Amino acid sequence: KDIIVRGEEAFVAVSCSLMILDVSNPNEITELGSFSDWDEHLHNGVNHIAIEGEIAVVKGQRGISIVDISDLRSPVSLGYIEGSGNTNLTLYGEYIYYYWGNSDGIRIINFSDPNNPCQVGTIPDLDVRYFEIVQEHLLIVNDTLLLVYDLADPENPELISQFDSETRMSGLYVSEGVAYTRLYREGIL
Repeated sequence: KDIIVRGEEAFVAVSCSLMILDVSNPNEITELGSFSDWDEHLHNGVNHIAIEGEIAVVKGQRGISIVDISDLRSPVSLGYIEGSGNTNLTLYGEYIYYYWGNSDGIRIINFSDPNNPCQVGTIPDLDVRYFEIVQEHLLIVNDTLLLVYDLADPENPELISQFDSETRMSGLYVSEGVAYTRLYREGIL
């Protein structure tokens, strides 16, 4: 996602920074603060953000920055995960689940110590199109498959269900416990 609204604050990926806005009055949106790590890690732009509590995870072209947003006016870099390419990421407690855009699968990073994030697991050999965490389940769209993993043990997800549509799927949206995806040239599943 490149914009997240949380209460009266919006977190927006803008060029090579994370901008934090006060949106309490939609007619008078004001900037509260921003985070930019242009030279170090966010070179060529921020393309994905995720937030859990007072931590923001900001994906740039060269990797992922872990940012303390407890003071919205002055966000601070805590840690960094190196890697390049397009990615999808989401947070679950103290874990980052991310996919770099190759067939290495989804990597699982524990950031309970944000200064020292470390890889603790992987869901290998997947060419992931989309994924999302809903409650304690990781849903993955992988070409024609919808995979569901149980995250009771976040470092070792267990595949509990899969559905093969036999048609290429695109997108993933979950609402009220129901997962929706688009079947290529055939409509919504």
